[in-house]
Amino acid sequence: MGPQGAAVSREEKKVENKEVRILVVDDELPARNRLKDLLEDCRASFPFELVGEASNGRETIDLLKQHNVDILFLGMECEGAPMSWLYGPLLTKPLSRKNDQSRRFDGSTSKKGMEIVDILNPASVYVYAMGQEPWCTFLTSIQYTDESKPIVESNRLVEECRGRGIESERLYGKREMHIEPR
Repeated sequence: MGPQGAAVSREEKKVENKEVRILVVDDELPARNRLKDLLEDCRASFPFELVGEASNGRETIDLLKQHNVDILFLGMECEGAPMSWLYGPLLTKPLSRKNDQSRRFDGSTSKKGMEIVDILNPASVYVYAMGQEPWCTFLTSIQYTDESKPIVESNRLVEECRGRGIESERLYGKREMHIEPR
């Protein structure tokens, strides 16, 4: 926040910070750890500050009250995981498929993603961890089409960001980025 608690604009961030500020948000710890490892591998190429990591929207909001972020990496699985994903090891009997699918965790949509973008006002937004890479098919059996909800929703988010002048892309496979400190 700027003077008297006023929001800091992207232009003010350029003057205030010489390091790129990154907040990692993903509901899965292994995904957050992998992304942090990848960022560490790049540290020699550009200075950055990892301002924090969050596993859900509430943690994200709490961190955003304390930090400004230039780049947002957003995991965007639109349909939440089935109940057994988290609670399976705690259950004494396996769930039937019908019961397992009847209660799902909250997923992410373009609307929810844009709410985070509105709060953060980042210069760049990258959607990742979609599981659409061909090798993931053998593990997840996910085969997206242009009409699949995650593709439609992530396209909406990317288009909305670009329409606002925010650099945005859905990542696929491997992507090299040249990031310069502001």
